[in-house]
Amino acid sequence: MDATNNTLDFTQIGNSASMKKTKETKPMTAKQKAQNDKFEQAWRFIFDCGYAAGMDVGVEPMIVSNHVNPLDDNSRVVNSYFVASGVCGFGWVQFKGNTPFGKWALATGLARKAYPTGLAIYCHYFGQSMQRKEAWAHEVARLLRLELNVEATGYSRMD
Repeated sequence: MDATNNTLDFTQIGNSASMKKTKETKPMTAKQKAQNDKFEQAWRFIFDCGYAAGMDVGVEPMIVSNHVNPLDDNSRVVNSYFVASGVCGFGWVQFKGNTPFGKWALATGLARKAYPTGLAIYCHYFGQSMQRKEAWAHEVARLLRLELNVEATGYSRMD
């Protein structure tokens, strides 16, 4: 019991949540360590190349206009905004999760589960620019296939 506010501290009592067995991890073998090092080194290279592809892509700027009547494109324009980074969107790479690289990417927090199956690595760079994220995703997927023989596909979606 906590003397300051007269409440029970349930972490001190063996409740079902605290009594769950934790999964003991086995020490990593030399082969696993070598494979993890290979994946980490390859990922650094792949990420850098993807980032360069995103930076090098020619982005088509966008102009957003507010009309007097938002449902009539022929009505008078009230305001316009120039968006240098182009359209807003997302980019990601999807691949199978039951591969050594997939297991490594999930364990390191690089990837997360994707719908309907597999894993995905999302691009969290380049602000909202879909074209830059799309270039990143396609380059990363290409290099995952080339460098690590991972069946990967780059995807994008406009927001």
